[in-house]
Amino acid sequence: MWTECFSEFLGRWMHLDPCEATFDKPLLYEEGWGKKLNYIIALSKDGVYDVTKRYTRHWDEVLRRRIITSEHNANVVITNLTSFIRRGFPSSSLPVLQVRDKQEAEEIQRAQHEYKTSSEAFQGRQSGAKEWRIARGEFNATESAASHMTCPLRLCVDEHVSKVSGALGLLCIEFCRKESLSRLKKVLKELHEVLHQLKAAPFKARKVKINLLTDPPSFYEDIGAATFQKILCALHLKQMAHEAGDLWICLGGDPIETALAIPVALEQIKSLCDSININTSKESSGLERLRFLTENERLFGGTCQASGEEPPLGISSSAFDGLHSTKWEDPSGAKGSWIICYFPDGVAENVTAYDLTSANDCPERDPMNWVLEGSRDGGFTWNVLDTQHSMQFYKRFERKTFHIAPKKQSLCNALRLKFLSVWDPSATSRLQVACIDFFKKNHSQLEHAGFCTP
Repeated sequence: MWTECFSEFLGRWMHLDPCEATFDKPLLYEEGWGKKLNYIIALSKDGVYDVTKRYTRHWDEVLRRRIITSEHNANVVITNLTSFIRRGFPSSSLPVLQVRDKQEAEEIQRAQHEYKTSSEAFQGRQSGAKEWRIARGEFNATESAASHMTCPLRLCVDEHVSKVSGALGLLCIEFCRKESLSRLKKVLKELHEVLHQLKAAPFKARKVKINLLTDPPSFYEDIGAATFQKILCALHLKQMAHEAGDLWICLGGDPIETALAIPVALEQIKSLCDSININTSKESSGLERLRFLTENERLFGGTCQASGEEPPLGISSSAFDGLHSTKWEDPSGAKGSWIICYFPDGVAENVTAYDLTSANDCPERDPMNWVLEGSRDGGFTWNVLDTQHSMQFYKRFERKTFHIAPKKQSLCNALRLKFLSVWDPSATSRLQVACIDFFKKNHSQLEHAGFCTP
């Protein structure tokens, strides 16, 4: 079982399989899994539809297997069910639905002709244990004979991660110029509480009220107007006019963008508070992290690809989504694995540093030895940028920052991390990483940054 969603961009219904972490690949089950399809029936709030033709290249063969009833009877049943579902609909909506039904029928018929000329290859089933997939006949024979096959090229949806990181960098500059680390930590905690309330609010009606007369938050009093606006923009939020001393922070754009950005901001703020840690001897590391955020800009990727992954959650793009709660996982990566990030539109960047964050469990799966390589030609040739040996992550969700030596830095439009070994390859076959972040120098902020002591 899978789903279909209507794409406003494509103007049609689109196949969507969360378990396989794939979309718009309707031939996956017939061509990749080797399934002999008979009936594929779609159910929605406004009708029942036979969409079998969307999922096959071999309609004539499918017809010979559809022997439960005649095609005429099947169409009558589906039509009657749809009429029953629509019986209470406003009369004005029925012509619109009929036009859409006709357009979908025409689209499915056109797809049949396109499938006959398509040479696209499909993977076997990715979710579930290998033995189980083989027993069900869903493990592509070509894959089993070609263990070197890589995973799909995936889109990195992480521009919002870079915007949140940049906005928090500006916040750090504000306090490094005029306040202490303790004041910054208080502001971050209050901002975290407001964002937590917004996260819990309804998806399309997120808003929170702040009373500026009785309980004005430090972040509103102390943050400069431009910086506060930058934070709101990064989260697709806005502030509404004051009424009786109240300030409302609410949606300022696409609710989906806000839903993606708020969890990232919450994790980044918590991580920054933990790294400051002004009540312990780790204050110097907090100051170091502040300096790093003010001097560097997080780069966002265009696409990514890995040697292995664990759908639906442990796919390669999970390494770049800015969330500790997700992770990229290579089921066979303990003794060798790689992941590549391609920058958007082939733009070359001078990468100066990168972060790796350990995942939620199983320390034996943490990377220990690796090489970072850069490419100027989209991945045809590679140069070594950094090498690390015997690295250990002592905590879960621990972030480590690695700086690339100046003599190794060069313009690259693709980066590849080659993981040579996990911490304990004798205890696991897997490799996992929660987050990977690449950075370049932010020269526009360097001249404005200053650093303080509490």
